[in-house]
Amino acid sequence: MPRARKVKQATDLSDDIRTRFQTSPYWEYERFLGQGAFGATFLLRERDHVVRKQKRMALKLAQHENAYDLRHEMQVLEGLRGAKHIVKMLASCKNLAKADTGPERNSEDLSSIELIVEKLGPLISIPPSTAFRPLAGLSGAAMALEFLEYGDLYHFAETVRKARRRWPDRVLWSLFLCMIRVCIGMAYPPGRRADQPLVLETINPDIPAKVLTNSDIAKRNIMITSGDGHGEHHDGHMFKMIDFGLTEDLGGYPYNLHDVAMIVSGLIDSKRYPEGYELWKGHMSRRRALLPTKGHDPYPEVDFALRDLIGRCTYYNVDVRPTLEVALAEATKAVARASDTFPTPAIETDEAIREFWQTLLHNPPTAGPS
Repeated sequence: MPRARKVKQATDLSDDIRTRFQTSPYWEYERFLGQGAFGATFLLRERDHVVRKQKRMALKLAQHENAYDLRHEMQVLEGLRGAKHIVKMLASCKNLAKADTGPERNSEDLSSIELIVEKLGPLISIPPSTAFRPLAGLSGAAMALEFLEYGDLYHFAETVRKARRRWPDRVLWSLFLCMIRVCIGMAYPPGRRADQPLVLETINPDIPAKVLTNSDIAKRNIMITSGDGHGEHHDGHMFKMIDFGLTEDLGGYPYNLHDVAMIVSGLIDSKRYPEGYELWKGHMSRRRALLPTKGHDPYPEVDFALRDLIGRCTYYNVDVRPTLEVALAEATKAVARASDTFPTPAIETDEAIREFWQTLLHNPPTAGPS
């Protein structure tokens, strides 16, 4: 589809969604977030007179009534629900045409919500499924997702590049570990209810790993959000994966680990990924170019252990790529290392990491060299 046509469609749909939510007693339209191959996403927030503290959520709509992939994504996210590093689906509607009168009507009695607010005052939160009612009559599916407030890795990486800043090794390791957790969550899906708290993705050696493969692991689908401030998220930030519309039961974690490693690799070396493979530790690796060869180290300023794991995760031979257990152990150990164990300790201290996030994520420069 030509770009101009896609932009027009997104604009028309955005105007329609904005108009529909003007009369919603619970949600207000804030802005258009983005458009993918199978859906467009919008930001909603609770109306301030209904809740004590406004919260936001993302609303994803199918682009057309036959958008199988959005319904497929809903099914995948249902199984993955509860994984800490995977976007949480808050509510879903398979057919908006019946959102108001059919069997998929919101289970909440909206008049009772109004009565509660009138008698007891503002609520703690609004049931996410109430956002589907203003969309009644539209074709296709929709789902409500948690809003991840700091945007995607693609745009943040562009900010880092334009500022001519280096990625601290500890931040790269944090990203790698979060994405390894995603791979674990897909191999061992928690399948928790929407009302249950998120859990850290863990390996269950007593059951066989699922072969779920996310064929769309990309920087635009990795989001940055607030962490819990403890353990592997001690710097206060974490990364989450969104967009599972192309997920299929084919291959499993070795393929996911490969694609995750390629993402981290691209932040070290932003040049085009070279075609072909080179030998590393007895096997052909796609990212051998990051590692020392014949007495020359192309990236001595970047942690060797990080580059080594990337090299092994991108082996051509799927059977010799690291297991989830090995990748998790190496990444967990790395994020706990002291700053003076990295090649450039000055940018790895807690203070330097906080400055990196504060300057580039929270107060990014408005302009810079391209």
